[in-house]
Amino acid sequence: MKNMTKRITALLLALMLSFALAACGGGGGSGGNSNRNKDKDPDVDFGAIFAGTYRGGFASLSSSQKRSIVDAGKLAGVDVVFEKDGSVTFTETGGGYTITWLPDGTWDYGADIPDTTTPYIPDPDSSYAPDPDPDPDPIDIGFDIGSVLSGNFGDFNFSALSQAERQALIAEGRAWDVDITFEANGDVWFRWEGGMEVCWRPDGSWKYTDDYGVVVEVSSKWPDNEYSRQVPKPGMPVEIATTSSEEGMYVMFSEATQAEVLAYVDQVRAAGFNIDEDFIDYAVYEMDGLSFSAYNAAGYKAEISFFADFAWLVVAKY
Repeated sequence: MKNMTKRITALLLALMLSFALAACGGGGGSGGNSNRNKDKDPDVDFGAIFAGTYRGGFASLSSSQKRSIVDAGKLAGVDVVFEKDGSVTFTETGGGYTITWLPDGTWDYGADIPDTTTPYIPDPDSSYAPDPDPDPDPIDIGFDIGSVLSGNFGDFNFSALSQAERQALIAEGRAWDVDITFEANGDVWFRWEGGMEVCWRPDGSWKYTDDYGVVVEVSSKWPDNEYSRQVPKPGMPVEIATTSSEEGMYVMFSEATQAEVLAYVDQVRAAGFNIDEDFIDYAVYEMDGLSFSAYNAAGYKAEISFFADFAWLVVAKY
């Protein structure tokens, strides 16, 4: 942010210098100034623009006034462009920071909001040319893109992000070679060049597709798919549910009791899982546990386990 403050100070000094030169070169008599004042040049403070404090507008300007602003911008190290849609862009010479004035009177600062809270006094011998490679402080939204790549999706809520935070995440994605898009329906997509893509949904679930087309869905709710429809929906709280298009469905339940799990085993049996049944009831260090597995006539296998207040369900087709 010190670079931003330095550039703003440089712009102010360059602008003050241009005004001083204009004052020295002006005519002496009032009659010599009458024609120039007929179409008075706007007084544009470029330093205030880049500091985010400029309150002026650029509507209804004549061609000569626009040219005057463009020329003044060059002296201040700013490229000014009057666009066909009525907007005006201000870019630091050399392709640096860009700010846009919109016809409705608002300003678009992009993802980087100017911060001039730290005063900076430039070296008198230093160059006042704008920095062609600005490095503003990034906006930290508290999300690690690398966690998506490793499959640790978590419970981050992208719907709560502001527009500036979304733009910051998109910019961070480019550093990971990830194309991040926010869709109108609330979905957030992470796409890699190799074909891998991950989608976050507003309900908190994730959909992961790898380079080979294998789809994995992760949620904290009971899923609805070909595997979940083979067994009754349990009443135990779902901790996490993972479904793979190749390996089947895995669900972990928290705060489960042995009685609840035994009752659910009976429901699964009644749903048709009674072929090649295997059941074990055991105790380890005075903690009860059990294991159940069986097939149904369609070839699906259900496996249920319980130990230490946790239960697991696996449904797959072999």
